[in-house]
Amino acid sequence: MIKWKTNVFKDLKSFDELTFPELIELYKKQLRLLLDDGYEVRSNGEPLEFKEKRKDIIQFNKLALYKKTEYGRNNITLDLGNKEYKKEFYKKGSFMFYKVPNSILKNMTSHLHQPNLETMNKFHKEVDWDGDWKSLRDEYDERYPKKHKTHKPEEFSWRANFPPVWWFSLRDEGVINPLIISSPKEELFGRGSHRCFMLGKLGYDFPMFLPSLSSIKMLWRKEESSGFITAPHFFKNETLDLHLKEKKVIWYRNQLLIEDG
Repeated sequence: MIKWKTNVFKDLKSFDELTFPELIELYKKQLRLLLDDGYEVRSNGEPLEFKEKRKDIIQFNKLALYKKTEYGRNNITLDLGNKEYKKEFYKKGSFMFYKVPNSILKNMTSHLHQPNLETMNKFHKEVDWDGDWKSLRDEYDERYPKKHKTHKPEEFSWRANFPPVWWFSLRDEGVINPLIISSPKEELFGRGSHRCFMLGKLGYDFPMFLPSLSSIKMLWRKEESSGFITAPHFFKNETLDLHLKEKKVIWYRNQLLIEDG
């Protein structure tokens, strides 16, 4: 189950395939709806357009959007901004839509940018997100004052990489767009780890676009199936393997976990 912010991606089903131009058109449609909803562009260059970086490589313009909310400033990118792709992928390749089952997120995610999620899980059991959640957060900050550097200069360790504005955006507005995996060489969940935890807590599946099996065979590998490796530190310090076959995804962690499809 996924709560979507708009209907742009609503009708997609796991294993649906889109050409690269078709995917871009969906994201342009979503961008128009976001601008109508009050989001603003704060980057230069035409959003979701690309240029030729090298003879065989295209690069999308940087894209940064933001919206001021009662919980803070919500910054988003729509996931294509500044990305590089093989020109052949754009012309001949395709993406496959896939929803990572909530059970993978809920049962396997072990931390964001802290040693474990023990304190964060305890906080979630106590907090009333529709009530005075800030007072409880401040109490936890006093109780667990340790801080460390992440992608920010410093933040409280127990709630690192958990900005409330992202939580409320997902809970109240819904998922804005699927994550885009650019190639089979990219680690799954190596970025955007907050989505694994937050979507797991909210009961949502995790939507993403992966290079289709036919594209992987054409541009990267020749095997009949292809694997993607997760970032190990977010999954109990063990990698999860997503094995992509024709109309089937198999999840491994030393042994078979889920066969989906």
